Amino acid sequence: SKGNGLELVADALGHPPAGFVAVGDSENDASTFETAGRSVAVANADDTARAAADTVTDDAYFDGTLSVLDRLREEFDAGS
Repeated sequence: SKGNGLELVADALGHPPAGFVAVGDSENDASTFETAGRSVAVANADDTARAAADTVTDDAYFDGTLSVLDRLREEFDAGS
């Protein structure tokens, strides 16, 4: 599953999975949402992804992903 893949990558990088943010739109992203520290479904996500995610964006598809990246950058800049 994608969640298992995230665990493997996190382990290889020496970071806990809770330090990752997952963005997705479908049922196959649910395991990643459960593994990552933060999870965001884009506006066009299916019901399973929406239910598994911490939040849902107002924007769909790539624009939804960009809005998540913009928000993360703002949070990072505010903490610097």
